[in-house]
Amino acid sequence: AALIEDMVRQDYRAMLPAITLPTLLVYGRANNPVMPGEIGRWMQGTIPGAELVELAEAGHSPFWDAPAAFADAVTTFAARTAA
Repeated sequence: AALIEDMVRQDYRAMLPAITLPTLLVYGRANNPVMPGEIGRWMQGTIPGAELVELAEAGHSPFWDAPAAFADAVTTFAARTAA
């Protein structure tokens, strides 16, 4: 509850360009009113070098909605960025 409260009360957008670590954004495209794809595309353009994967078959929780596709995206990203 404290995490959600902090997330709602704070505006962290100005900090995103300072992220220097490899960043993977995984978004569900199917009926995702909580975090629509436009936000993911904006974050990709704001975080230097961020990679965006949009899963058409997933909604707000792609790790639940499309676990195999989510795992593939994370595994591929981790293998590429670890090298």
